[in-house]
Amino acid sequence: MADYPIVLPVDGGDRTAQSHRDWLNEVWIELKAIRRVVSSLSGWDDGVVCGGDNGLNSLKVQATTAPSMAVEILAGEAIISKAAYSLESLDTTSTMTAPSGNPRIDTVQVNLFTNAIEVLTGVEAGSPSAPAISADSIKIAEIFHRVGETSIEDADDASNGYITDARTKINA
Repeated sequence: MADYPIVLPVDGGDRTAQSHRDWLNEVWIELKAIRRVVSSLSGWDDGVVCGGDNGLNSLKVQATTAPSMAVEILAGEAIISKAAYSLESLDTTSTMTAPSGNPRIDTVQVNLFTNAIEVLTGVEAGSPSAPAISADSIKIAEIFHRVGETSIEDADDASNGYITDARTKINA
């Protein structure tokens, strides 16, 4: 798009189209922050706030486009311990390893203290269970790992690891 002068109502100055887009982006970020504050004051429990660009897919954990041992987390917002959390863009976890002797379940959590998506590695067992989340965190997924898997999939294909959605949606 070509740059052209735009007069913004906030300062009356001439701006380029890019500058206008930047200003609108700043306004959008502020509006999202206000929405999160209102959400946190509304009495909602901890969980994912559905809306924004990803709607019901806010903070959804999904397989990577090319099969791999990592997963992607879509942008979104959450309320954690009555505080707002926001992931502004797609995030990808580090590569996970397949278990060597028995299945394992890992927990994917959003941690308010570290302001990060974290994968808590479970313990291999004949009947594995997922690790508990850390303080001031919410669980967004569990990943079931099989011995010998080569990728993590969105659904159980009987040979690879797979994702189980664990998000609590507080406004869906």
